Amino acid sequence: IKALIDGGADVNAQDIRGMSPLMLAVASENQDLAVVRVLLQSGANVNARSGRGETALDWARKFGSPRVIAALEKAFAREGVPYQAPPGPHRSATRDAARAVEQSIALLQRSSAEFFKQSGCIGCHHQDATAFAVRAARAAGIPLDESVARERVIVMKSSLGSEQELQLQGIGAEAISIKTNHLAGLWASGYNPDVVTDAAVVSLVSGQYSDGHWQRYIGPVRSPTGVTNFVGTAEAVLALQRYGIPARAAEFRERVTRASVWLQKATPRNTYEHALQLLALYAAGVEKAVVKRVADSLLAQQRRDGGWAGNPNLGSDAHSTGVALHALRETGWVSVGDAAHQRGARYLLSTQYPDGSWHVRSRAAGFQPYFQSGFPFEHDQWISAAATAWAAEAVARSIEPPAAARPEARTKEQLGGK
Repeated sequence: IKALIDGGADVNAQDIRGMSPLMLAVASENQDLAVVRVLLQSGANVNARSGRGETALDWARKFGSPRVIAALEKAFAREGVPYQAPPGPHRSATRDAARAVEQSIALLQRSSAEFFKQSGCIGCHHQDATAFAVRAARAAGIPLDESVARERVIVMKSSLGSEQELQLQGIGAEAISIKTNHLAGLWASGYNPDVVTDAAVVSLVSGQYSDGHWQRYIGPVRSPTGVTNFVGTAEAVLALQRYGIPARAAEFRERVTRASVWLQKATPRNTYEHALQLLALYAAGVEKAVVKRVADSLLAQQRRDGGWAGNPNLGSDAHSTGVALHALRETGWVSVGDAAHQRGARYLLSTQYPDGSWHVRSRAAGFQPYFQSGFPFEHDQWISAAATAWAAEAVARSIEPPAAARPEARTKEQLGGK
């Protein structure tokens, strides 16, 4: 960055959103204090405003790094648009879990359909995450609109199928997160492997580097999900384990092993990365002691209120809590009856809004035109939709399924028992 500035780069250039280099430097989970200092020392306007009126200080406070915020304030940074969070819901620890999940699923199903209608974009935060919530709700016997659920599968499949021929040629291999998220959503929906998933996997493996990781190409940064190579690599491991091609099984095992070695050496910087690390290493079948260390570390990050935070500088939120509980439960390190899961579920129930939603503040620099997707919270709606899906998934898993849905009940019925 210093070399660019010394070469004449404009330290106060602004993109189409009005975002300056200084704003972009602090609008990240991977903030580098040295970069912030270089920009400030090179004449960066600390109080430049984006198209939405936000300053670098506004962006830094979304991520909460004390050292970065202190460096900006020392340079006389000011707020541009003071953040006003929506009024919190009435805190109640006695809310009915089944009713809470039913409300969430109804809202998610409506808004996921509306998001696609309004944008033509599949929306990983609206479709793929919702698939996991629907899966858990169905298992818990929560009423669903199955026609909307089937439509969601068609939408996710269409995104991959429309690029099938390009994927088989290795074109677009850099779009890692789109493939891995849609493959995850299809898997959660019970979608069986076919030529569509095969093509996506063929394209996916072509992007792996020799040291085992997948590269996150420069593009839209969406914290916490679309930020680093860590996320792409972990999601790729899960995709290969769920939709591996039998004829290439030996090759895929080697690829997964290389990726797991890379993931063990990398350090997660936020709860989402930590949860994905746990899921990926467990799926890869690495040594149990290694998985246990990751699981214990994630479990130790649970806050006193029962929730997990996006990063160590922030307070608990529904997205981080739902994802952490999902990872710990799916890998077998926490059961729904354990105190940690129960505390997390109580935190989620106590922070849910009456319409079934959960609110999380957005930390992503927008790159699409804003529109209403039928989900509340205005510019915070997309991360809040994903948060609601993961929170609903966690709460749904805490619900005792109806007798007819239990495996043992179905076995007795099949055997003619009562």
